[in-house]
Amino acid sequence: MKKSHSRDAKTQLATLEPPGWTEYNPGKGKANMGARPRKVLNEALGLTDEERAELAARLIDSLDRKCDEDARSAWDTEIEKRIHELENGTVAAVPWPEARRQIMRSRNGADTD
Repeated sequence: MKKSHSRDAKTQLATLEPPGWTEYNPGKGKANMGARPRKVLNEALGLTDEERAELAARLIDSLDRKCDEDARSAWDTEIEKRIHELENGTVAAVPWPEARRQIMRSRNGADTD
């Protein structure tokens, strides 16, 4: 992943959101942020991709106060299995645009590959 450069915060946020979310409008279908979280967000958008990913993971973890250890263990095992499959070439990564097309086709009842 590469470092974010001189894009403004609105453009950066649009690139972080799932396709189809093209504009950040506080209070328009998303949680309305006050000045402090908006300032933190704008600062975070200036981080590298790796730094933002780590920050996002830690923020999400902070919301998961109660943890089902069996579920966590099962996910850890699944993640390790998938990493191993990618590393040894058993499976290939699918770029997000193609994965999204496949998901949308399956949701619409169309045949998938």
